[in-house]
Amino acid sequence: PISAKSCVMMFAVLAVAGLSSASYIGASRATPLVARPVLASSRASVRAAAAEEEGYGPVGSLLRHGPVPFFSRLTDPNKYENSVQNYMAKAKCSRLEAQGNMDFYIADPNSWTFNELEAKRSGRPKPDYSKLPVKQVVLSLTWGTAITYLLAKAAAGLPEYMANH
Repeated sequence: PISAKSCVMMFAVLAVAGLSSASYIGASRATPLVARPVLASSRASVRAAAAEEEGYGPVGSLLRHGPVPFFSRLTDPNKYENSVQNYMAKAKCSRLEAQGNMDFYIADPNSWTFNELEAKRSGRPKPDYSKLPVKQVVLSLTWGTAITYLLAKAAAGLPEYMANH
């Protein structure tokens, strides 16, 4: 049987790997990005600006907006990449903001459209869909670990159950 510790380790490794843009599965950018000049004096600011230009990986989509945009990225990465590029060009925004908007749109197009129209109508700023609250990460990792553990435990006990019934 699979131990809870190995399930937790596997999930943590996948989460860390997916949050980096290096884990983005095989999609090439439709159009090359033009790097914006970074006017920052500290290394942290430079790193933050670089991370904003790189975006986040599929697990970042999973943690921010659930399984629908995650599987969309895995099943059709070119379509996802084109959507992000088109949104960046249309909205003149960073890759991080475009990914957040596209992920939320894929997960719930009606709410995304409503939020966009409401922001235009009221003059309020648009929601930032790219932020990942720490509380949400902890809840997502806890939920994912518990579900993985339960599914592994059920799968391990299934042959014995089938043999006895």
